[in-house]
Amino acid sequence: MHTRNIAAPDYGLKISGKSEDNSAGLIVARDTTTSFLLPGSLGSDIVILEGVESDVLVARYQKDISDKSNVGALVTHRSNGDYENTVTSADGKYYFTEFDSLEFQYMHSESTNPQQVQDDFELARKQSDDAYSLRFRRSKKNYGVNVSYNDFGEDFRADLGFISKVNYKKLAIGGDYTWYGEKDSDWTRWGFFGDWDKTEDQDGQELEEEAELHFNLQGPMQFQSNFGVVTRKRFFDNEFFDEDRFLMWFQFKPFANLTVGNFMLLGDQIDFANTQLGEISLFEPYINWQMGKHFNLRISATHQSLDVPGGELFTAKLYDTRLAYQFNIRSRLSLTLQTTDIDREPLLYFDAVDRNSKSFGTQLLYSYKINPLSLVYLGYSDNAIDNDNLDSLEKTDKTIFAKFSYMWQY
Repeated sequence: MHTRNIAAPDYGLKISGKSEDNSAGLIVARDTTTSFLLPGSLGSDIVILEGVESDVLVARYQKDISDKSNVGALVTHRSNGDYENTVTSADGKYYFTEFDSLEFQYMHSESTNPQQVQDDFELARKQSDDAYSLRFRRSKKNYGVNVSYNDFGEDFRADLGFISKVNYKKLAIGGDYTWYGEKDSDWTRWGFFGDWDKTEDQDGQELEEEAELHFNLQGPMQFQSNFGVVTRKRFFDNEFFDEDRFLMWFQFKPFANLTVGNFMLLGDQIDFANTQLGEISLFEPYINWQMGKHFNLRISATHQSLDVPGGELFTAKLYDTRLAYQFNIRSRLSLTLQTTDIDREPLLYFDAVDRNSKSFGTQLLYSYKINPLSLVYLGYSDNAIDNDNLDSLEKTDKTIFAKFSYMWQY
């Protein structure tokens, strides 16, 4: 269940509770938009049913059978007219010992596709399929071992979930080990983790084989870091590609009110638009600055480029700035500015693309908290775009919106 799939509800109701060993929850809503992921073995598409409202129902039940072990069931349903998707699921977690556990889930989906989806994606009117997953984990203070297996049928769909890949079988084996620093040591924790996995589709075609090894370190100024290497063989568009990558993430607090971090990725990357291997450079720096009691500033950026045999295919720059003022414990005002700037070399693409495209979005949001789960939102947002066909940024939409939620607790 991914609640953001209920994107623009006219109304919604959520009821949840627990009595002794039994927990249950229910969500019903009327959504003014209907969109979902249409997954496959190598990726997914986004389906938007224009002008179609949908009724949503989610029901969940779980029973505790010991302090840690449980079993449960989930039903999700979304429908309107000639569109429908229903998923039923059973799941659980069982501890054999204090350190050894087995997680399992079985799912079945039934889908009815409207004519638009049948025509656009060459699908049958009716679809149904199954999926299941198993995961064994042994977890001790210094080490952990896990083995997992996933099997998703070709026609399985969870339109209220976030399952972006189906028609595959995947086996993964991994583990981790951790050392702890002495009482007075500046370096508090370090270790490594890694795994090996292999994926094939339901017909036995190998899709991916991957091995990765990462190291982690924690120390002064709340410093945290993960860094490692990934190597894999990947199948795309009837070809195999070998990718080797280096990844690193770190975060620390030079001052009590300031957090600084960055994620970096360097190595091989498939150019999916043109079916060739390129070299990716990705940097994602960010800061979080608490300026006194009331102001908070968060700035994040993404700089990504892909080099292919003919030259630099594209460079993408994204910036996200968020400034918030906390009036008091209940009331908050926030401003968000988001920009995207992408430069491409059209001569390196098989299909026609814009040399440059830009977008700029603004959102101003006021929120008032009635109680911990009851909120009032009032906001304004707009968006603007620019491309080769425009002379400058052009506004595409302006929106004034409100959202109200209230919780009763018994």
